[in-house]
Amino acid sequence: MGFFIRRLHRAIEQLYHKQQSTAIKTPFKLYRGQGLLEKHFETLKQAKGRLMSFNNFLSTSRNRDLSLKKITSPSTALNQGSVGVLFVMTIDPTLCASTSTSFADIKSDSQEKYQGDEILFSTHTIFRIDKIERITDDHTNTLWEVYLTFVGNNDNDLRTYTVQMQKELNSLAIGWSRLARIFIKLRKFEKLETLYEYVLKNTSSATDKENYCDQLGCMFEIMENYPKALSSYEKSSRILSHNHSPNHLNLAASYSNIGALYGKMNENKKMLASYEILLQVRKQSLPPNHPDLAASYRKIGTAYSKILDYTQALSAFQRTLGIREKTLSLSHPDLAASYHNMDMIYAKMQEYSKALSYFERVLSIWQKFLPSTDENVLQLKKILIV
Repeated sequence: MGFFIRRLHRAIEQLYHKQQSTAIKTPFKLYRGQGLLEKHFETLKQAKGRLMSFNNFLSTSRNRDLSLKKITSPSTALNQGSVGVLFVMTIDPTLCASTSTSFADIKSDSQEKYQGDEILFSTHTIFRIDKIERITDDHTNTLWEVYLTFVGNNDNDLRTYTVQMQKELNSLAIGWSRLARIFIKLRKFEKLETLYEYVLKNTSSATDKENYCDQLGCMFEIMENYPKALSSYEKSSRILSHNHSPNHLNLAASYSNIGALYGKMNENKKMLASYEILLQVRKQSLPPNHPDLAASYRKIGTAYSKILDYTQALSAFQRTLGIREKTLSLSHPDLAASYHNMDMIYAKMQEYSKALSYFERVLSIWQKFLPSTDENVLQLKKILIV
């Protein structure tokens, strides 16, 4: 497969250089019609104004009507739960030349003769999403036009993203961890799972196994496959317990992951149990006013609140507040967060005068670093009738 991809890429490059002497030099439009799952289209709409990459070879046409027909004709009817998207792409040939982006007119070589004027781009062509508009159609409301503009290496967002990604990758260990990080960035989860399965079978390092299990759990959590995520996190925790002391801080982090996952699964009592172990580990390893201890008490308070034990929740939130009042400035956002925990728990306990007192403290801090038009500030003012 890799050999075929290289051959096709080089063939496009050769055609590109051969055709440039007679090609137009001014910007032109190309079209591509395809179906997208509704959830993928929603993601696309949310990315308006940002960049997108076609990570495969990109087949386009100069003919708008033929491209539109691919998503409207009876022979290519969309599946239920899909929408038809006509990509309208503005291509600047001079920008393509400066970024070594290859494309070729393959009308004479294409097997899809009906498409006409087919332009094939090599992989990883990057565009900016300019606008998204509905296509008026008497038979369906699931047709959309997505306007794209080709971007080059000088695009500011692309440069910023590239630099940031390079920094993140350079901060990681070399080898499998770096490759795994790339797969996570590209959301290539199937490849990532295969990679982790391979390295887990072939590494003898307990530290590596623990890290890979933890990363695998994170991947499954992103995919919302919570049972598999839990299995991976628990395996990581077992490896840690076997190879480290009971108060090792990595073990605390492991129980933090497990507790948060139980919360997403609405297993609130199990979440509480995990956070209590997290707290015990940190209490043995950290000074009494450490911010991680404050965070641990807050997690426990949240868990108690979810099982409706407000007395225990209040006790935990008070411990968090006690640490933060000793270590943070009076206008610190984390202190406001603790006051907010207190006002909410007092409100649930129907102790409204105490709740009001903490609401006022929250507002006092928020007004120092949030704009007056911020939704949270306005909502709190309504509560306090300010």
